[in-house]
Amino acid sequence: MAVVVRGETAVNGIPGTGLEPLERAVALDPASPLAQFALGKAWHERGDFGKAAARYERAIALKPDLAAAHCNLGLAYQGLGRFEDSAASCRRALAVEPQSAVAHNALGLALQGLARPDEAADSYRRALEIKPDYVEALSNLGVVAGDRQAYAEAAACFRRAIDLRSDLPQLHYNLGCALVGLSKVEEGVAEFEAAVKLYPGYWEAFSMAGFALQMRAQYGAALACCERALKLKPDAAEAHYRLGMVLRESGRAADAIAAFQRAIGLKPGYADALNDQAIAYQRLGQLDQAIEIGRRAIEAAPKLPQAYCGLGIALAESGLIEEALADSRRAIELKPDYEAAHSAYLFHLHYSCRHDPAAVLEEHRRWARARANHLAPAAPRFENDRSAARCLRIGYVSADFRQHSVAFFLMPVFARHDRNAFEVFCYSDVRVPDGVTQQLRRCADQWRDSAGLTDERLAAQIREDRIDILVDLAVHSGGNRLLVFARKPAPVQVTWLGYAGTTGLAAMDYKITDPILDPPGKTEAFHAERLCRLPDCYFCYTPPPGYPAVSAPPALSSGVVTFCAFQNLAKVSDVAAGLWAQVLHAVPRSRLAIKARGLGGEATRQRLHALFAARGIGETRLVLEDWAGMNEYLARFSGVDIGLDTTPFGGGTTTFHALWMGVPVVTLAGQSALGRMGTSILTNLGLTELVAETAQAYVGIARRLAGDPERLLRLRSGMRERMQRSPLMDAARFTANLEALYRQMWTAECRGARP
Repeated sequence: MAVVVRGETAVNGIPGTGLEPLERAVALDPASPLAQFALGKAWHERGDFGKAAARYERAIALKPDLAAAHCNLGLAYQGLGRFEDSAASCRRALAVEPQSAVAHNALGLALQGLARPDEAADSYRRALEIKPDYVEALSNLGVVAGDRQAYAEAAACFRRAIDLRSDLPQLHYNLGCALVGLSKVEEGVAEFEAAVKLYPGYWEAFSMAGFALQMRAQYGAALACCERALKLKPDAAEAHYRLGMVLRESGRAADAIAAFQRAIGLKPGYADALNDQAIAYQRLGQLDQAIEIGRRAIEAAPKLPQAYCGLGIALAESGLIEEALADSRRAIELKPDYEAAHSAYLFHLHYSCRHDPAAVLEEHRRWARARANHLAPAAPRFENDRSAARCLRIGYVSADFRQHSVAFFLMPVFARHDRNAFEVFCYSDVRVPDGVTQQLRRCADQWRDSAGLTDERLAAQIREDRIDILVDLAVHSGGNRLLVFARKPAPVQVTWLGYAGTTGLAAMDYKITDPILDPPGKTEAFHAERLCRLPDCYFCYTPPPGYPAVSAPPALSSGVVTFCAFQNLAKVSDVAAGLWAQVLHAVPRSRLAIKARGLGGEATRQRLHALFAARGIGETRLVLEDWAGMNEYLARFSGVDIGLDTTPFGGGTTTFHALWMGVPVVTLAGQSALGRMGTSILTNLGLTELVAETAQAYVGIARRLAGDPERLLRLRSGMRERMQRSPLMDAARFTANLEALYRQMWTAECRGARP
């Protein structure tokens, strides 16, 4: 993002003058190398590199040892994109005049153009040895450092250059870019503002200020900066791209797609814009488009790690898990410190039928050893009062304090925390707050907006707040802050609720679970954390607002049983599809309704039809529906009779919703906690007869239930009352049990009984 500073062309004792006098001088004396050189320099300054190069070449033909002409010819060749020729010309200049700082700087620029940054940096350093106050070389050395993400080194170069020439706007711009790279966003924006004061038409500075401000979720100011940039330079592809980023991150994905498209139209093959446009499509649930455009981004830039990571996420959401894992691995190969790609890979492993729980744990431990465990202090010291019975500070960390399933499970707990015994801190990475955010905020004693804070700064804030128990609510799902937990900012650290898997972290002390998800003695070997079990269930359910009434099973009137699976497509594994096909074969004339984001896309629909066709199920027996909002989703349960759970990653929130709408769900008890969520829910409801231990039993349960309409009616009409009487919706009991676990963890910490 930083810009090179070309600096001066070489001079040879001739003051600049207009074109006409120089052309007359050449006409009078065409054999004068200095006249040819001067005319070339005049064309150079006007940006006509072709005409400039022709005059420099003529000057060199007349005087082969004219170093300034060789140097300037090299610079003109750069303007023409002829970097190999440029480097050769600069070296010829240095052969004549080895101590020319200008020629060394020009050679560095040529080498940058040839993608040889280390050699370019050597050239800039040589220029600075000759001329220590050479501002252009200092800035260009900083650009090379910034390109390899050595932002501290880059910032140091730019600061030295500004000390010498504070009046150059591009130096402030470059320093701003380096500071943003260091996550010093406010300081970076101040430098962009300084650049604009020096040059009010500096559209790049406005554009980058907008990009930086969106990193702090300051979307109004960011949008204003981007719009100002585009007013100054409407045909700037980069400005349209950065506007797209602001729009996407502020929740306006459709508008972002249009902005990215304008950028791509101005700059065909713009890989960053293609990639981020694909992500915008993915956020809208338009998975076919996301995959298609993500692949175009990779074609445009085969070594862009972000493109592989983004494509992997879209592939996973559409159910192509093995392809998603391959793309995540490729992103990591290209950028080993790409934390989002590492987490995406580890998260997607849980959906794969090819990785057993032991293999999944080993992958998590491998990540932690390479990327996380070293961040913890060797002997962390805390100033927290170690009284076991005092009021405890509980810190919850999440990007999902918003309209999200995590928030719905948290709400009843937050509303019932014993404020005499627990003080609730929330560290919120929510970038676009909504009504749910405000509800949760009112329940918290302290609320910290942490979006945009570095992991290091957030960990420091948690230490300053003297949190006793820090709770991760994401595991490896999107927006997680596991590298904060890796730094061990709190004495006790716990993972809960994001999903029922392991983090892999040595610094994560406990995972909260229940005896059904993780039966004692059965799954400890699959976790890096110590398992701490709630007595009933891992969840406490609150129905979404505006839910419809329960209706009669539609099979009673139609005579046709409709099964359903309303989970996301990542969970529709080959094994799950095989089970469902067996169920459909076992129940003649029955149908299966699948509802999920992405099913509005033709390619995704065709893939699902093919998946079932290979198992003998025709298209007429499938009802494929796209997601159309929560109200429509809940209402859709009135048109189905029986829910079929997924495997190896089972349903959680969707299972609760189905049951609340009266639809019984058949589940297969899996090896890991993620495959046993349905088992835990149904056990707590007293419906263990809907839990299968084998594939054959799963099909049998579904077949018998489909053949017993009276039982379907009884289950449906009584399901809400059953749920309300169960531990699943007893928020006071659940919260008391959770608080008892927190107290046990803290008491063990006070006694030195570390897990």
